[in-house]
Amino acid sequence: MKKLLHVFIPLIAVLYFSIVTAAAETGKSAPTSQIEELSQAYGYCLGQQYSMERIKKEYPHISQDVYKAQLEFDHTFKFSCDNIADNLQKRMKTKWTAYEKDMASNIHKMSFSMPLSEAQAEAFLREVRSRAKGNIESPVLETLLTNNLFFQKNPSEEFVRGFVKTFRTGSHPKTKGVDFHIKYPMSWKAKEGQRPNVIQIITSENGRGRDSIVLMVKNIPLPTGYRISNKERDDFFTESSLKGMVPDGAKLIYVQPIVLEQLKSGMMVFNQEVQRLDQTIVMRNLHYILLVRDKLIFIQCMTGETIQQRSTVVDRFKRMERLFKLVGNSLVIHIQ
Repeated sequence: MKKLLHVFIPLIAVLYFSIVTAAAETGKSAPTSQIEELSQAYGYCLGQQYSMERIKKEYPHISQDVYKAQLEFDHTFKFSCDNIADNLQKRMKTKWTAYEKDMASNIHKMSFSMPLSEAQAEAFLREVRSRAKGNIESPVLETLLTNNLFFQKNPSEEFVRGFVKTFRTGSHPKTKGVDFHIKYPMSWKAKEGQRPNVIQIITSENGRGRDSIVLMVKNIPLPTGYRISNKERDDFFTESSLKGMVPDGAKLIYVQPIVLEQLKSGMMVFNQEVQRLDQTIVMRNLHYILLVRDKLIFIQCMTGETIQQRSTVVDRFKRMERLFKLVGNSLVIHIQ
């Protein structure tokens, strides 16, 4: 077993360097500006609002249905719409008043310009109820969820309330034959990892946030025909073995043997600083490690800030920790 651990631990140290470097790359700006996405979502909210007002005016006998549909939508998204307006006002400053007036006027005209039958009105109310469940086109959905103040304070609630996506590795070449899936919040954005073993990087705030989940699978370099025994698997996930896997220079918070998918696994929490060009990112990590056949599966959950905001990282991690555990617990392995 000691010989086997000597293979595992240096391998994991190299992997962690790749992982945190990949995570540091998630701060790159997306092609669409944030103001454009906020404006698109704000226009979406206004368009729905005016359409609902029109239905109440032209078909008062179904106004109760309008109220119910709006209530369902408002339960999740009303404060998002209000917060988006506030964010636009802060960003646009003196240009906001004229911008808001022009947008409201144009959308109001569009909402009232086309004929609207009662059947179309009822179909639209069904659409609003569907939107309340998250059936909204991208990136409007991600913008609305990201700007939900309740979800900002309680990130796990987005997951708990069912606003989740599923990423399945399937036959992705980087999985090396291990097919698994996890769930993650709808407001997060997934993209292909650039490094050889990084399958996917999933980042908060539609790809702009400081929180990320990195999925990796790595072969274990074993002698030809060598099979890992059950005893070796058990020993690999002891507390002492897990402590030996924490990367050099990191500050260990705790490690814990756990069970995922009925497999003995490991969880570790540690702090780390990552240097990229002239910027230092301070990160707190919650990492899951599983051993499937001769493959290591990594689910790396991280939150970070610039070194100037170091004092906020612990509080930010506390807000994210329940979500990270929900993500880890959502793991399903399809091929073992």
